[in-house]
Amino acid sequence: MRQGLAFRGHVDDESNFQQLLKMQSETDCDMRSWLQQTTNFTSHECIEEIQKLYSHRIIRNIVKEIASQSVIYRVVVDGTQDINSKEQLSVCFRHVDADLHVH
Repeated sequence: MRQGLAFRGHVDDESNFQQLLKMQSETDCDMRSWLQQTTNFTSHECIEEIQKLYSHRIIRNIVKEIASQSVIYRVVVDGTQDINSKEQLSVCFRHVDADLHVH
């Protein structure tokens, strides 16, 4: 999604998007159960839901890493409206590990 690759291929089961979902479902039980219940993966609503699942998973993993390694951290949240007056939110996590490296 981030790289701008096409979601659909000539055959839906072989598209980049479908392959990414299959790969993620091998280690993600929530994704696996969601894929078994849903049949229309390429609708706008489904893609939005999948993007939210990914972003929440990434944020949880970052927070877990920070909590296990760092005492010093910062969360910066910034919002702005896009051209359609929809609020776009960005979240930035910074932390210092035990070796005083900033991430």
